[in-house]
Amino acid sequence: MSIALASDCFEQDFLAPTLDPSRSVEHGNWRTELGDDYQRPTLKITILEAISNRLRRIYFALLTVLCLAWLFRVTAFAPGEGLPDAAAIASVPGAVVTGLVGMFYVSMLVLAFWPREREAKEEFRETEAGDWKESE
Repeated sequence: MSIALASDCFEQDFLAPTLDPSRSVEHGNWRTELGDDYQRPTLKITILEAISNRLRRIYFALLTVLCLAWLFRVTAFAPGEGLPDAAAIASVPGAVVTGLVGMFYVSMLVLAFWPREREAKEEFRETEAGDWKESE
């Protein structure tokens, strides 16, 4: 159970009925489910999907700024040279450096935005409550 799901379960099944006794508990065995998941934690999302989500939501913007800063640095301080030549690092030719940087950014774009089947459960995608432990 993820922290967000544990928090939702705690809020819906403990805090809400405590503050409003007229409300019923949404998950009757929430204590057992929460305790079981803390005893035997399982991943609710694949590593590839987690990396893709993290890249899209957080790191893509940071990597874009970093790429733009690198392009500015390479072109601004070498006015007489073109982009590939100005990107040279020591004895590594600029075309190789530019190619490596370009391949890195293309691979990050593919990893972040390539369409794939979603496998995440609970707060990441719509599923019925209580189904999250069935895929073990």
